[in-house]
Parts: sequence; structure tokens; C-alpha cells
Amino acid sequence: MIANRLKTSLIIVVLFGAIHAVMGCGGSMTLLANLKGAASTPLHDLGATPAAMISPSPDSASTPIPAVEGPWVIGYSSLEVPIHAYRIGSGPRARLIVGGIHGGYEGNTIELVQKFVDVLIENPESVPSQLTLYLIPCANPDGAAAGTDRIHGRMNGNLVDLNRNWDYRWQPISNHGPWTVSGGSAPFSEPETAALRDFILEREIEAAIFYHSAWGAVFPGSGQSASQAEALALLVVEHTGYLYAPTDIDWQPPTGNATDWLTTNGIPSIDIELTNHVDIDWDINWEVLQVFLGWDIPNEGPES
Repeated sequence: MIANRLKTSLIIVVLFGAIHAVMGCGGSMTLLANLKGAASTPLHDLGATPAAMISPSPDSASTPIPAVEGPWVIGYSSLEVPIHAYRIGSGPRARLIVGGIHGGYEGNTIELVQKFVDVLIENPESVPSQLTLYLIPCANPDGAAAGTDRIHGRMNGNLVDLNRNWDYRWQPISNHGPWTVSGGSAPFSEPETAALRDFILEREIEAAIFYHSAWGAVFPGSGQSASQAEALALLVVEHTGYLYAPTDIDWQPPTGNATDWLTTNGIPSIDIELTNHVDIDWDINWEVLQVFLGWDIPNEGPES
């Protein structure tokens, strides 16, 4: 009997050794590399990241895609704070809503987009079957942590205005009303804007809303699909009572603006300004969400 037990133990040891030899460091690193590609999450973060935060690429899953996913990490801020995204729905056409690009200075936009997330997680059927809706509540976590003032709360950890860092008429020095702000050292010099750009392109976003405060107005993006952006802006104005604002403002010419870059690249996008820096205008913006999800993007007419 003792001999049989020793023989059994020897077989187990040999099998374990064989499995370890097959996997080795290469097998483990391959697994981690696959996880990294699926999650858009750095390897150093995977050990502490819950499964819900790891999002597969849209075409990698062989099983049905769940109706709700997230949060997962799409990138990091200049101070290495994670930027999170959520997905509601699994349709073939993708749209995006972004809050908090100006951090705590426009903190009510973070609150609003997070409330969209919370409500839609409980009611995923609100997103039409043909759409996938992505939501990024806080695009500037550095500014969100820095406070509510326009100098620190509005900027990222490098004191760059992230809505002056996109590749549309970019300038190193821009302005916020009468105040001078940094546009960064180059277009997409900041990790936050680079992460947003990559996310938008990888997920093939077809239309987007960026929330701001506090003008109580809607601004269409400039550029290639400006007429589509204007159509969306006017539709939102019609349903909300927000003011319609022109694309260019004489005292604040658009340099490095996110929605201008998107619209120039064929992705109609608008900025929506809440009425103040405190309230989220929930009833109005729940209506905005319905309009956005139900909007049929018009075909561009021939250029004149």
C-alpha cells in the first residue's frame, strides 16, 4: 500500500512539472499580454483590477456581449489617476458622452454623466438595440481632485487645459474668456486627451456630446461634418430651451477644442453647457439623452 501511495505521488509531481514546463514564463506573459490588449489596462494595474473593469475589444468576444459593462480603465491622467469608461448596449453603432474634461471646475458635469451611468445600468433597455453608448464621467481626474477653481480645478496635473489640447487650430497658449491658459506642448501632448482620442477612434464613435458648465448653451463642433453637428445642436436646443451658440466666439476663438477635432474628422459632436456650476439640470438632460439616442445622423449634402 505504501508503495502504491508513493507511486501515485510521483505521478502527480511529474504531471505538475510537465504543466509548469509547458506554461513557463512565456505562457504567463502571453496570458497577461492578452489581458492587456483586451482591457486597455496597464499590466501593473491588472492585479488590483476587478473583472468588471476589464473590457474586451468589441470584436474579440465569441459569446454574446452583455448589455452593461464597466467601469474599465481607458488610460491615465498626468498624475497617473485612472480614467474610467462604461458601456451600455451592444449595437453596431457607437456614441459617446463625456463629462469632467475641466475637472472640478465643472464638477457638476461629472455628477451628471455618472447619474446617466447609474440610471442606464438599471435600465439598459433605454439604449436602442442598434446603438452602443459609451460614457466617460470624468475625463480629467487630476482637476477633479484639485478643487473647483479655474486655475487648478479646470486643468490637469500639468496645468494644461485639456479642451485646448486637441489637434484643431492648436496653439501652445490659448484662452478661457479673458484668461490665458496652456494648450500643452503639442496637440495630444497630455495623456488624457491621447487616451480619449484613441478610445474614440478604436471604438469607431459616430457622434459625441461633451458636457461643460456654465453657459446654459449648446455649441456645435466646427469642420468637416459641421452641418451634422449643427443639426444635433439645434435639435437639443429645440427640446431643452438651452441657447444655441455659434461655432466661433470672437473673444474665445476655438483652438484645440475636442468637439471641433471630432467634427473635423467626420464625427459630429457638440458641447452642452449646463446652466451653472452646481446643478445638473437632470430633467433637461435626461431629455437630451433621449434626443441623442434617437437622432438619425443626416447625410452631408454636396459642398457648395
